[in-house]
Amino acid sequence: MAGALSLQSDYRVRGYSMSHSRPAAALSLSYDHASGAYLNGLAIISRDGDDDPALTGVIENLGYARRLSSRASIDLGLVHSEYFQRYGTVGTGRYTEAYVGLATPHLSSRLSYSPDYFRHGVSTLYGEVNVGWETVAQIRLDAHVGYLDCLDAPPWRRCSSQYDWRVGVSRQFERLDLNASLSNVESKASPLYRRPDRAPTFVVGASWAF
Repeated sequence: MAGALSLQSDYRVRGYSMSHSRPAAALSLSYDHASGAYLNGLAIISRDGDDDPALTGVIENLGYARRLSSRASIDLGLVHSEYFQRYGTVGTGRYTEAYVGLATPHLSSRLSYSPDYFRHGVSTLYGEVNVGWETVAQIRLDAHVGYLDCLDAPPWRRCSSQYDWRVGVSRQFERLDLNASLSNVESKASPLYRRPDRAPTFVVGASWAF
């Protein structure tokens, strides 16, 4: 069992803000079994349109990981995400994805499929690559790039492919982790929002593991 409490100046998903560019707090809990099965849960809280604290989203994850060698592992699973304070989104605010991923000490990749990505009948495939490495003074650098491909959608649904990126830096002090990142998304008309953010966004945060 493990858990973490984190604070972020903005909670973002694939380049988009899910907290209306406002600070957010998140509580995560996870359980890893010796067999390779794992469970994860995440609750996000930020301020709503009336500036009151409100539940912004919940994420549940069930998966299975298996080592291929001493330096590589594969995992697969299901993740369900639901967002309640969506502000700019056009749809139900929820989706379920099935994924398969490969991880090594410095690089990981994942391919995720959703039959109803934020809107019924909008099927998507999302591929991502993440890299990270530790430099001097326990400072860690990381980078992410992802591409969302719109596979199918009803004629009346707007659906466009997009890509997102993020670069970040973090420093861990025992159980406390401080981090900062710069991210953005490029799309003419994405399945999430009416329009993408116009400029990269800088986010800072802190996380306490327990």
